[in-house]
Parts: sequence; C-alpha cells; structure tokens
Amino acid sequence: IEKLIASNLDGHALVAQGKHAEAIEVLVPIEAATRKYLNDRNAWRVPRFLVNLGRARVGVRQFPAAKENLQEAWNIVKGYGPTSAEARDCAQALIALYTAWSTAEPSKGHDIKAAEWQVIADELEAAHSG
Repeated sequence: IEKLIASNLDGHALVAQGKHAEAIEVLVPIEAATRKYLNDRNAWRVPRFLVNLGRARVGVRQFPAAKENLQEAWNIVKGYGPTSAEARDCAQALIALYTAWSTAEPSKGHDIKAAEWQVIADELEAAHSG
C-alpha cells in the first residue's frame, strides 16, 4: 500500500505542476491496484486517486476519460456529506473538466454542466462553512 500511496502523491504533485502527461504515466499503472481498496478500510483513497487521474486527463484533453474518472469519484464521495473535503474537491474538479471541455468544444452543453457543478460546489461550500 505504501507504493500506491507514494505513486498517488507523486501523481498529485505532477498535476499541481502542470505535468499532466507525466502524472498519467505514474497513475495509470496503479489504477487496478488502487481500485482493490474500494471495499476495505482504505476505500477513501480511491476517490482521491480518481480525482488526481481525472485532473491529469483534463490537462491532456482526454475529456471523456476524465469525466468517467471524476464521475466515479463523485459517486463515491457524494455520500460523505457536505463537510467532506473530498466531495468539495471532486466538485471543483468536475467544474474544471466541463469548463475546459466547453472551451475546447464550444456549443456542446459543457458550459451548462460546468454551471450545474458550480451550484453543487457552492452548496457544499455553504454547508461546510455554515
């Protein structure tokens, strides 16, 4: 598990540095192993991994794959409640996805999706702050 944690942290750092292709190279090889934790005490690691991978894929314009990763992460974290940092982070990643996708492919409704996720993110933030 330590290797998976280290690789996910490396992937996160690469995304933060804008090195999206390099992050994908680090994250994709550990995807299957990371998913094995969905049903144990380390399940919380899976959505963090998926958000990192989704953000990396947005950075290289792999929008459908990013959507799949981020939606899967959301399906896990939405049950964590509005105080969850993971839920708020995932919503922000989905806003970034649809904003970038809308810029790359205008007039396809991605701007509407970005606005819908912004409402969700605002609700989560209000619940967290309130």
